[in-house]
Amino acid sequence: MRVSEHLRHCAVFIGHPSEGAFVVEGTGFLVTVDLVDGEFSFTYIVTAAHIIWPYRKREKLPSSKISLRMSLEDQTSVVIDTDRSEWIFHDDKLIDMCIYPIDITQYSNLETTRVVLTSMVPTQDAFNRNLIGLGDEIFIVGAFIGRVGGRRNIPVVRIGNLAAMAEEPIDFASPRRAAYLIETKSLGGISGSPVFIDLSHYSHVHPSAPMWTGKVMQTPYNLLGMVLGAHGGPYLSDFISESDTDLKSPDYDFNAGISVVLPAAVIVEFLNTEPMKKARAIKVEEAKKRSGFRPTSNSLPSSDENPSHKEDFNRLLNAAAKTPPQDDRT
Repeated sequence: MRVSEHLRHCAVFIGHPSEGAFVVEGTGFLVTVDLVDGEFSFTYIVTAAHIIWPYRKREKLPSSKISLRMSLEDQTSVVIDTDRSEWIFHDDKLIDMCIYPIDITQYSNLETTRVVLTSMVPTQDAFNRNLIGLGDEIFIVGAFIGRVGGRRNIPVVRIGNLAAMAEEPIDFASPRRAAYLIETKSLGGISGSPVFIDLSHYSHVHPSAPMWTGKVMQTPYNLLGMVLGAHGGPYLSDFISESDTDLKSPDYDFNAGISVVLPAAVIVEFLNTEPMKKARAIKVEEAKKRSGFRPTSNSLPSSDENPSHKEDFNRLLNAAAKTPPQDDRT
């Protein structure tokens, strides 16, 4: 499978700086939501909630910051510190997903690509016509923790296959919502990564065809979902040991190769809840009042027009989208 180089740039590395390097704790990815009138678009970073809030079911949200690293076109990167409280978590603690609203216009020369949810999530028609099925090749864009990149992000593309459709919830990873299972050749460090499927046979668009306008991805790639985690554990009985020694293979504790993928439809559903839509509506009204609104424009006012734009953006979206206290919900 050939995957476009541009596709990698939707990945955002999540972690923290350490002694001149960046330690990756997980992967996120950029998505965009367009309003019906097409005049405004909103960008979010989507990732697995356990990366931002480990042990959410048992412990309160950590007070420490967590950072985002995104690549720049000059082959360097920018590190953005975020408060974990700025992330918006699903009301249901058993749905392992969270988002971070971000105004990427505040950062110049970003080497980023956004996933358009309105056009890149498989339609019901694709499933009805059996255009997505068992054994189909999928690919994952994310961090390889052994080489995340010194000066900029270097995401890798992992290839796998669709092993099970989203027919039932999966107790150990997605107990509330039905999820896909995928078979992958390698694991580790892929939590929060986007999973794509090539539907060029459905869209009649060849993968090498131009598909980017303003660094916003279009078909033929479809977002299947987001990696939550992998099934793993000790399989000592699968290894042969010498009868006259206690030595065992150091590889017996290995990942089974099956990963759980939260369907993209769940992400879309969350971003289209009433609190999220209300947050976007508030932001649109604020933008109009600042007189930077132009009916023919498809972007928000620039930072030069409103120096506090980033702070307003995050404050409004978070305030309208959250229903505190989050750490008390079940």
